[in-house]
Amino acid sequence: MLLNLISNAVKFTFVGSIILKVRQQQVEGGWTIIFDVCDTGIGIKDENKHKLFNLFGMISDSKGLNPNGTGIGLTI
Repeated sequence: MLLNLISNAVKFTFVGSIILKVRQQQVEGGWTIIFDVCDTGIGIKDENKHKLFNLFGMISDSKGLNPNGTGIGLTI
């Protein structure tokens, strides 16, 4: 999933930056590692966020920008 998020950030950030943050946080019984991928890309409209985990789903606005995608990345 992390590689897919980074790949999408690269595909859809034409100007600006992509930042990967890695941090650890103490939780009950141990530690957890948190990964954040932040970019200045085109973004996803709130009304389209429910489509992110649909098998073979793609955000319609982005299909013209990346016609080679299959839409299975985050579903896996």
